[in-house]
Amino acid sequence: MQNNLGSANGWFGKGWSSSSINGKSVTVSGYPGTPSTYVGFQYMHSGTTSGSTTYKVNYNIDTTGGQSGSPVYDSNRVAWAIHTYSGTSTYNTGNRVTEALYNILQAKYLEGVNKWT
Repeated sequence: MQNNLGSANGWFGKGWSSSSINGKSVTVSGYPGTPSTYVGFQYMHSGTTSGSTTYKVNYNIDTTGGQSGSPVYDSNRVAWAIHTYSGTSTYNTGNRVTEALYNILQAKYLEGVNKWT
């Protein structure tokens, strides 16, 4: 990219934990593709994580089609997961930020810092 968008607009933090993140208050925010009444508008809802494994986290947050890839973040704007799909039961699911993904994201962040400072 030709512009330092992070400095102009801010960054999300990222977090990982090897322990459970059950009961964490989180938000999913993104720009869905469906239904058409939401296209072009940010769709954001908050709730609580209800289950977690090493690679997945479940939450009771309303999402809509096209929000896959949206961050699942806490009140400090730290992303703990990436929304991946809506479940057929009472929860939706995201892929957790693992230690390996955290390290990749951190390396890319530092690469950007080096470029723009």
